[in-house]
Amino acid sequence: MIRRNKRRFHRSEPMKAMSEINVTSLLDLCFCLLIIFMISTPLIEATNNQQSIPLNLPSESSKEQAVKQNVKYQEISIDTVGRIWWGQKEVDLADLDRLLENLARQGNSPVVDLRADKSIPYQKVVSVLDKIQAHGLNQISLQTQAQ
Repeated sequence: MIRRNKRRFHRSEPMKAMSEINVTSLLDLCFCLLIIFMISTPLIEATNNQQSIPLNLPSESSKEQAVKQNVKYQEISIDTVGRIWWGQKEVDLADLDRLLENLARQGNSPVVDLRADKSIPYQKVVSVLDKIQAHGLNQISLQTQAQ
């Protein structure tokens, strides 16, 4: 009869507390979370950074507006001192006229997203609206902030 040696897993001192913790899986989880945050943070900042020109927009009632999907927008902003911005680029009225003409020639006219600070004279907004409509761009969105 062959006697087999059984493996015995036991502690040498059974009354002594175990002081080892296996942290391998915890480190894997931390690295995965770190990678997820490193990838998602620039994406979140890119979506939140659409309004880079700080404006104090006029307010409106807080009713829900219908959002159009798959629509191209061209942002035009007028800041507190009356400067006109085409997206992120500062332009004057002559440059705005040229840019609007190019935009109208493209065929599928986008929605012109007009953002104006509430403290500027109303005539400045009207002159920009006149330029937009003179080129046949009739889809205009006036940005406001909810109360």
